[in-house]
Amino acid sequence: MLNTIAKILEKLGLSAQKRVIHAQFSNPALNDELFIQRIDGEHVLNQGLQATLICLSTNALIPLKQFIGVQVAVDQVTDRGELFRTTGIITEATQGQSDGSLTLYKLSLEDATSLWHKRRNSRVFMNKSVRDVSETIFKEWQSKSPLFASSLVLDLSGLSQNYDVRPFIMQSNESDYDFLTRLWRSEGINWLIDEAQLKVPHSSVPIEKQKLRLIDDNSQYQALSRRSIRFHRSSATEQQDSITSFIGERSIQPTAVHVQRWQADG
Repeated sequence: MLNTIAKILEKLGLSAQKRVIHAQFSNPALNDELFIQRIDGEHVLNQGLQATLICLSTNALIPLKQFIGVQVAVDQVTDRGELFRTTGIITEATQGQSDGSLTLYKLSLEDATSLWHKRRNSRVFMNKSVRDVSETIFKEWQSKSPLFASSLVLDLSGLSQNYDVRPFIMQSNESDYDFLTRLWRSEGINWLIDEAQLKVPHSSVPIEKQKLRLIDDNSQYQALSRRSIRFHRSSATEQQDSITSFIGERSIQPTAVHVQRWQADG
């Protein structure tokens, strides 16, 4: 299109360097067509990354299939003027309403482990440790899925223990995600989706692979450089970001858990 939203914003003086949030797509055609208005999501230890991107475009005819499997880097300006980067892949795209000039697109952003939900399998691993099984399945995905291989690397530097070789490990009609996370929980291994660079010097830095970090030692976690964040209202006059709300939550839980694992003797 002659008048893409990127060109219109440039004429108004709203270049990428002057925005508090910027999205870079691995599909170059989308970079000129879309303007990110909002990101809303969560990044959780032992769960991963899930976010929703609300984007605007002057083109109401972008095929939704162009979004699926596209890598995205979202850069947000912090109160210190730094660019905090969040990356992932688009797993779902929805076209919203249009007023004749602007069209809304809603995109679901997830890390590459979300692809593990798409394969269900039954198999047996003999004389393997949980670490061995994790490496085997990860390498399978790297060889079979170019998108996965270009989006994620496995980081085992956070594992400090020697894990038992199990004579028998079975995946029974489970997705690869359910199977691997079940094994990690059984050994007390935490998993974290981390960025190759949490902060980038400018928004044109190429998209890099995320890291799947397996961790069994608390010393592997890093504290925020600020150390403390105020609980305060959201105000345009504030000079630092703050926590704006606390929400309490309770749910019913089991009072006891008993787990058995078959183990051959000798």
